[in-house]
Amino acid sequence: MRHIKNFMRLCGVVTLTLFAFAFSAHAQDVNCDLGDNLQTQINSGDNFVTFTGTCNQGITIARDGVTLDGGGTGVIVPGTSASGQPGFLVVGATRVRVQNLTITDGGFVSIINGSFVDFTNVAVNSPFSGMVVSRGANLRMAGSTITRGTVPSGVGCSALCVFSSSSLDMTTTTISADTPSLPVFSVGRGSSATLRGGNVVTNAGDGAVVSLFGQSSLRSDDPSQSSTAPQNGDGIDRFNGSLAVQLTESSFASLRSTKVTGNSKVQDNSTLVLGGPFGANPEEIDIVGNIRIRRGSQLNIKSPLVSVDGNIICKDLKSSLNRKNFAGIHTIECTNFDGEIIE
Repeated sequence: MRHIKNFMRLCGVVTLTLFAFAFSAHAQDVNCDLGDNLQTQINSGDNFVTFTGTCNQGITIARDGVTLDGGGTGVIVPGTSASGQPGFLVVGATRVRVQNLTITDGGFVSIINGSFVDFTNVAVNSPFSGMVVSRGANLRMAGSTITRGTVPSGVGCSALCVFSSSSLDMTTTTISADTPSLPVFSVGRGSSATLRGGNVVTNAGDGAVVSLFGQSSLRSDDPSQSSTAPQNGDGIDRFNGSLAVQLTESSFASLRSTKVTGNSKVQDNSTLVLGGPFGANPEEIDIVGNIRIRRGSQLNIKSPLVSVDGNIICKDLKSSLNRKNFAGIHTIECTNFDGEIIE
């Protein structure tokens, strides 16, 4: 009996030791204010890395299954674009979770090379650069913010860019910038973005708010309201400024339960769909601004609750407009138009 009791005590000690070892192997705390190196801990093989303080270093995650958690107060400062530091990078890694932290005053946040990443409760706040999802990467973003100050001319990306066959799935996220020429949020080169409600995209400058090009797509399909709202004026002919939504190069956008404030431009064989199929609960679409359709593009209205407080201007050949379901439009003006108008 004594031997059995001793064996059970030994098993308990071994079990507790193994549990403590397993936990320590997969959950490590880093305190950057005490001089700890966050990148070293990420490279060590730990799956769950938590940190506190302000980490003044570039970060690269290049392996699968990493969770990086700042506990709501952790800050990463990856260096300005001119500093030569790599910014914040996720490269070819899947099942990566970045949560409860701030990335500020640094180089670009880049999700690239087929990575699969979740950002939750993350604030990207930088006057120097924005966020790029590219080269077949996939980002899910929830409860987060991307804020960029004044964007200088000639910069390739403003606040958020999704390029090169990549995808974005976004919920309750706010994106803002002050850009005179570039769009705040760009989707291009065969990429896609889905807005699932509670998202706000704003531009304090004269550039476009959302821009799609290169056979890309945008869908806003949650009953919650997503909005694209520039803060500057939106005169009737200012289609090169104060654009809310811009579609070019055979791109596609489907907006449901969405409020758009500002002008929109649909051109180069692109398609803008407002609302989904008729049903018991049709989506309400509220557009304050003008819509220009041109160069073989289409505007399709699929909800009886579409309201356009502005003008529809269709121009150039072979465009099409389905206007039979508008709740209200000021005027429809079509010039040099050889397309189809469905009454």
